[in-house]
Amino acid sequence: MELTALDQVIAMIRQVEEKLDAIGGSDVRVIRLRTIPGVGPRLAEVVAATLDDPHRFKSRREVAAYAGLVPRQSSRAR
Repeated sequence: MELTALDQVIAMIRQVEEKLDAIGGSDVRVIRLRTIPGVGPRLAEVVAATLDDPHRFKSRREVAAYAGLVPRQSSRAR
């Protein structure tokens, strides 16, 4: 029974990934993010969805801090 349930879950995941690929394939932000080495389709989709409008940030450092890619940014040098 567990193997049947696993097969069903895998099939559902494939369906969701196909839909995400279709949506991401037409989103300019996702396409651009995927040109970065190491950034796959799901990561590009999450970043595009989370950041929404990148122009609201003053610098790429703010983007990295907001996304949790680096520790907190501080204007004071240590």
